[in-house]
Amino acid sequence: MIGASGFSLPHMEDARKTKINGAGLEAMIQNLCCIAVASGKQYEVFETTDAEKDNFLQKILGPSGTLRAPALIFRKRLIVGFNEEMYERFIFSPEAS
Repeated sequence: MIGASGFSLPHMEDARKTKINGAGLEAMIQNLCCIAVASGKQYEVFETTDAEKDNFLQKILGPSGTLRAPALIFRKRLIVGFNEEMYERFIFSPEAS
């Protein structure tokens, strides 16, 4: 979907080779405004507040305790998993700016 749209990412990591967990994850989410997480045909949006932390950590971490893939940061938003509607809202729509 991203490649077909002509959209390119300035930097990309392979989640199988670069594991993100613990302190790395804390540093990553520190400057974000929200986290969108795909769950099947739906998605959830979380604020990056301490009050929401337990809720979104359960959703963005896989069984091994590392960040689920695919994951990308776009305009101060962490987008985890794949959901076409979520990508449309947070990446491709004019409101995503």
